[in-house]
Amino acid sequence: MKTGDYTVEIVAKIDTGKEISLSANSNSKILKIDGSFNEKKKQIRTIKIIIATTLIILILMFFYAESFVRIIKEKIDLQISEAIFFSTGLIASFILFLAIGITGSSFSIGLSQAPFVKGDGINVSGLDQGIRSDEWLVLTPLAVAQFNHVPPNPVVNTNHGEDGQNMLIVGMTGVPVAHISEISKPATWGYFLFDLKRALSWNWLFPIFGCLLALWAVICIILPNNWKASFLLSLLFSSAPYVVAWSNWPAYAVFFPSLIFICLNSILRTEKTLTKLCLGVLAGITFAGFVFVLYPPWQVSLAYIFIALTVGVVLRDKLLHRFNAATAISLIIATLIAGSILLSWWTDAKTAIEAMENTVYPGQRTTVVGGTMSLPMLLRGFTNVITLYELQSPYSNKSEIASFNYLLLPLALLFLLKARQKSLTAVEISLAVAILFIIVFMFVGIPTSIAKFSLWGRVPANRADLALGLATLLLSGLLMQAKIKTAGNQNLTKIVAVIVTLTWAIISYKAIGGLDDTIIRDLNINIMIALFITIMTLGYFLSTSNFKGFVYLSLAVSTATTLTFNPINIAPNDIKTTTSLITSKQSRVLVLDNMTPAMYLVASGTPVANGIFYYPQQSIWHRLDPNGSNSDTYNRYQHLIYSVDNTAPTLSYRLESPRPDVVKIYINAATFDFNLSGADLVTAPVANRFELEKNPKLRFINDSDGWTWFRISKQ
Repeated sequence: MKTGDYTVEIVAKIDTGKEISLSANSNSKILKIDGSFNEKKKQIRTIKIIIATTLIILILMFFYAESFVRIIKEKIDLQISEAIFFSTGLIASFILFLAIGITGSSFSIGLSQAPFVKGDGINVSGLDQGIRSDEWLVLTPLAVAQFNHVPPNPVVNTNHGEDGQNMLIVGMTGVPVAHISEISKPATWGYFLFDLKRALSWNWLFPIFGCLLALWAVICIILPNNWKASFLLSLLFSSAPYVVAWSNWPAYAVFFPSLIFICLNSILRTEKTLTKLCLGVLAGITFAGFVFVLYPPWQVSLAYIFIALTVGVVLRDKLLHRFNAATAISLIIATLIAGSILLSWWTDAKTAIEAMENTVYPGQRTTVVGGTMSLPMLLRGFTNVITLYELQSPYSNKSEIASFNYLLLPLALLFLLKARQKSLTAVEISLAVAILFIIVFMFVGIPTSIAKFSLWGRVPANRADLALGLATLLLSGLLMQAKIKTAGNQNLTKIVAVIVTLTWAIISYKAIGGLDDTIIRDLNINIMIALFITIMTLGYFLSTSNFKGFVYLSLAVSTATTLTFNPINIAPNDIKTTTSLITSKQSRVLVLDNMTPAMYLVASGTPVANGIFYYPQQSIWHRLDPNGSNSDTYNRYQHLIYSVDNTAPTLSYRLESPRPDVVKIYINAATFDFNLSGADLVTAPVANRFELEKNPKLRFINDSDGWTWFRISKQ
């Protein structure tokens, strides 16, 4: 039935067959039908059809690009390349998904824990991922908090904590800030261009499509005249478990050096001075964007891979002789642009950065020298088809377990075969050197002095996975696409390939078995056999240069592994509070026992006293710890949680840091002076109401949706 009011008539039929009309009260005469559920089902069905149709069209455009381009030339006399034709389809699909508001954010997890904050997002398919709390609990709420702040997108968000929080220091995809540095943060542009629904969609989709297109262009440069193979390699990286299970942030990190590489390559190749200068501007903006990712483990390791690529391409294509005055000027412009943006950012973020640097965590992290990686952990990616969904282990989680499917021995064999055939170029050699260095760093380690000087001291061994995975994929593609010389005994080569791949499959099988039992307990014998066969097949395809077999099987494995990891959601049109207590946005709220609602209150534009802070709120700690005797406990990046604990009635509060990124303030609900928190209102699960009512500083307001509300007396 459609939504609306329907008149109800009540008729009784007795045994004789006679019908008697019964009177009904006024409330029973009208039946209200809410058809929104059925309408939502229709909407979801329509969106699924649109997504499926779009993907089918893209597949057809990819495989039949030549035919489509020929038809376009014949019908409208427009000459375009196949790659441009297909990339146009990709961009069109991005625009379509953006218009619909598609996102893979797990934002609704927090909404379910904060009944006084509402959003009208829709789940189309899949389940939200609780493990991605750094996305749905930190970055997305902070981005929405900027959008809903009055005025919007401030440098210091005054709703987030009593002292406010400088938002320029938020890394990865970042949050919107009305600052010149935003020109280098493309993932946040949607918050300035669109409504909240499309802004959230842009923030999710841009890293995916941006990396896919930029890395595709990079591979087209190192693997010229083969746009299809280049795209498949880019797609294989973008769909890797390591990328998908970290909310596509690795893709965003790769986007920037990819675009820098494209700019530098084009600067060296073009003869047009104006083009060189424009590319210099773009390179400078992009370099600043790479810095703003603010995650050295990925930035440093990726930088070395792209330096290796740049050196290899310059040597292979003899580009040094193209260096001239215009090239030098364009590079100077790039440096000046990047320097100006970074200086402006540093000027406004300096105080917050210094506060972070002076924290116990993460500011006092020591230099790492590598050497901590084990073979089982390196090869954990082979388990991802199961562990990405079923993992419950104290030693890892669904994001940390995600990795790449490394085929190091088959890759080494192929490299040696190409070297024997003298088919290697400077690009393959430079990539191989970079891969060898990363492996040595991960398993053996490097001297402390080198670690500091090279910045590799900021890269934990397990975080070098991103660079290693990208480099091995690029090298694999290059070697398989290299011109094959048929000289030699091909049968012998195949026999060696079988032996090497069998050896690697056995090594991988044993390594997987070496993982903790809590990690592999869902890998039964049938799954292990399937993994063994898959490793054997992929290794053989790689070592015998069977590009299509390798890529299509790898894509099948990646798709089966990651397709449903992140949900498909429609982003909400707005995020707002539902209780009249805080609709004025004037009262600062303290949330007890569960910190998640605090982050969603600040997302709605409501001032809060606790939440997740990148550096300590000094006003609170000056009141709670005036002598600074407990500074090591709270001087850190922190999830600030107030928890009711009445077991020690003589103490009003005590501090504890159960994890490096968590600070808990245990309070006695009856005796704690809530004025110390800097809040005006207190809300807590309703089970705490009895104890809170004993507190002379609190005035009960009401209970709503399982939460009790109090106002703090300022007297």
